[in-house]
Amino acid sequence: ITKAATNTFNVKLRQPPPRHIAFIMDGNRRYGVKRYGAKLQGHEAGGRKLTQVLQWCLDLRIQEVTCFAFSTENWNRDPREVNMLMASFLRQSEEIEKQAMIKHIRVQCIISEPESLPVAVFDALTRLQNRTMEFSRLTLNICISYGARSELIQAVKSLLLDITAGQLSPQDITEHHLESRLLLRSPPDLLLRTSGEQRLSNFLLWQIAYTELVFLDKLWPELIQSDFSNILNNYSSRHRRYGQ
Repeated sequence: ITKAATNTFNVKLRQPPPRHIAFIMDGNRRYGVKRYGAKLQGHEAGGRKLTQVLQWCLDLRIQEVTCFAFSTENWNRDPREVNMLMASFLRQSEEIEKQAMIKHIRVQCIISEPESLPVAVFDALTRLQNRTMEFSRLTLNICISYGARSELIQAVKSLLLDITAGQLSPQDITEHHLESRLLLRSPPDLLLRTSGEQRLSNFLLWQIAYTELVFLDKLWPELIQSDFSNILNNYSSRHRRYGQ
């Protein structure tokens, strides 16, 4: 999918819209350098774009959105950038909470390595979850300090504990047993990655087994409504066979 030229919202779906969309919001740093000469401002722009995209999803009655905000591998970046990102998350969590309270969005934080997060960020995310847990208009899953491999390792460890305790036999293990121990159990119907990169980067490796994938050659903050319309129209034209 290439760059769109207009900013119209023209969705003509042949089937119901996806119930659950996942976003790898890639390209914020490059956008910040290109537009402002500073990486951090690109991340701030990315946060504002997420707010806008959530409104598009609300308008289309999409029920669930999962976004990849910060991976376990991102901790390996320059510590100064990581510290600025954590401070940015604190600021953005306040705005997300404000919007969630107004629009009745339930926020869930998907964290596979919580011990790596600064206490202030973890507390802010916990508050965000607790204050919005009764809402049901749309669910927003924020994956932060998250990696699919560590999520799967935790799930396997949980299974092993049950086996050791005699509560589960190895011969009885099914997909359901593993899936029930994952941090996110709802598989996305559609995954969009921006910036032109075409890889999954350790994101929802179990959950996206039958997810439709779209890679957009635009940076995340550059996404406009017509891009989103084109993506949904493209999704609508696909026939999902689930291996049949």
